[in-house]
Formats: sequence, C-alpha cells, structure tokens
Amino acid sequence: MTVDVMSVAAGGQCRVQPFALRDAPALIETVFPAQKVSFESQRERKANLGQTLTGLGSYWKGRKPLILVRAIVLGSLLPQTDDPEQDLEVFEQLMAFDEGGLARREPKISPADIA
Repeated sequence: MTVDVMSVAAGGQCRVQPFALRDAPALIETVFPAQKVSFESQRERKANLGQTLTGLGSYWKGRKPLILVRAIVLGSLLPQTDDPEQDLEVFEQLMAFDEGGLARREPKISPADIA
C-alpha cells in the first residue's frame, strides 16, 4: 500500500497533504524488534549515567527507559510499506540498532565478534 504524502503544486514546490497517513498502518503494527528494544532498555536501566531522574529517589515511580519511548514513538510514526524487511532495516538504522550503530556505541566489540 503506497500513500501519496507529498504532492507537487503548480509552482514546483512540495506541499503536505493533511491527513494523508491517517488510515495507513504504522510500522509498529507489523515489524517491531522487541528483543533489541528490550535489551537496550535493560542496558539503559542498569547504567547509572543513563538515568537522569534518579536523584528524585522514590518520588519518581514511573520512569520508562528513554530508548523504549523513542522506539515506540518512531515505530508509531513510520508508515508501513510493502517490504517489511526494508522497513525493519530502516527502523534499526534510525534507532542505531544496526551493526554500524553498535560499532559506534561499543568500539571494543566488533560486529564480527557478535556474528
């Protein structure tokens, strides 16, 4: 299913179509790397520097890992296309879950070591 989000006006400029993706299915409905998101969320929860609101102590009860919130929002905003593998690849690149993102975050671990 393809949705025409942008249309070219008479002057050659692109303009946004309101509500063009309102009924289009989101990426989170079909492909969502739950295991990778869960792993990264655990890493963030265990990292003391990753938790900015821990100084509030017991007052702040419902803090969700930021990586989890980012993944859900991005997965909800990206539209689904006909190629789920390509959709997953784009999502992983945007979230830096791919091999390049792993190499940037963990320079001492190479992608070949994981494979």
